Amino acid sequence: MYWLAERKIDLTVFVEGRVLRQQPGVRDLLKQPHIYPAQHCFDHRKSKDDRSDIERGRDLFIEKLGRHPKGYRAHTFQHSGALIKDLMDLGFEWDSSYLPSWLGYGAKKDKCLGHILKSGADAIRYQDIESGNVLIELPVGTLKCFNVPFIHSYQLLIGKIISDSLQRLFSIQHLHIHDTHMVDLYKATNSLSNGAVPWLAKLFYLLSWRGKNNNSLALLGAFIDRCESMGWSWCSIESVNRQLSSSDEH
Repeated sequence: MYWLAERKIDLTVFVEGRVLRQQPGVRDLLKQPHIYPAQHCFDHRKSKDDRSDIERGRDLFIEKLGRHPKGYRAHTFQHSGALIKDLMDLGFEWDSSYLPSWLGYGAKKDKCLGHILKSGADAIRYQDIESGNVLIELPVGTLKCFNVPFIHSYQLLIGKIISDSLQRLFSIQHLHIHDTHMVDLYKATNSLSNGAVPWLAKLFYLLSWRGKNNNSLALLGAFIDRCESMGWSWCSIESVNRQLSSSDEH
């Protein structure tokens, strides 16, 4: 986190409910000015969250951080109509659980809920007909035209040279939500055995670290530099949500 702050890059951190409950040091870190916390699943060791888990996580977020979470990221991109309805009912403003791709664990090729695409931004605006509640969906980043995930875990698997070539050949979406798990930045030792992740995904994870050091900060730095050299800029997802909400009001 401090490494990104030194590069003047704001960071959206999706934090598990149980981490907020068990680790006071993390709570202090999340209050740093360049960090924008959002809610993740309650416990990554479970296979998914239900509505009661989301409510528990929200209540802990309010208790420990002093404010209602605005954004949410589901366990392993488990995006669904039921999730969107729950988030609307529970007062969330945005979600980033949709991985719009034909490839990848948790990816969904279909256009869930018959979404409405906002012109000029790769975002989705959901509105509940009965309540009038609105939720902005900010899909996880993919390559443009080729439509495969282009987040840090996939770049770690294919390496810097292929990542660079793919980005220059196919580009990325107008709005790129770049997902980076801590276990993809720093090699995990025993956390994979505790997570509800398929064995094939665990195998790919182990293969992606072959011949590499125990952290992949250089790979992330190369991606950031490449994007900036192509004219891209970085901001938090919360900042994107504010801009989209403001454009809706006008």
